[in-house]
Amino acid sequence: MSGFPLLLGILGLCSSSGPKTAACICVPGPAVTSREIVIATAAPYDQIVDAVVIKVIYLEALRPAANGETALDDTEATLAVTRRWRGTRSDTIVVRTPTGTAACGLSFNEGQRYLLFAEEEKGKFYAHKCGPSRIWDKEADRLISLLTSREQ
Repeated sequence: MSGFPLLLGILGLCSSSGPKTAACICVPGPAVTSREIVIATAAPYDQIVDAVVIKVIYLEALRPAANGETALDDTEATLAVTRRWRGTRSDTIVVRTPTGTAACGLSFNEGQRYLLFAEEEKGKFYAHKCGPSRIWDKEADRLISLLTSREQ
């Protein structure tokens, strides 16, 4: 039996005539196994900091939904910077992310420590879950160790 009917069924499930909604699908990058890969991964980011969330606010979408799309709200987090590798000289950084992980947003919680990689766009900093930003853990320690190592 051919897989063609199954493929049609899957395509039918994936396409809809209803309103478009945001769905986050992160494309994985290369495994971060060397300093060179960490440097390449970090290259597009304007801010790389170790920081703790001190305030979280939710912002309604700036524009109404159009063409059947769903308007996306943002979350704005203020973080206290404890270490920096690139970017801000300020003691704090304000970063935006889409509200909700289905829209590729980071889940910021007050008091939580993050390894934050943020890009600047029109004077504001943005981060998302498809990038290297993460809640601080052993992997964050490993990434920073690779990033700051002197080996070439």
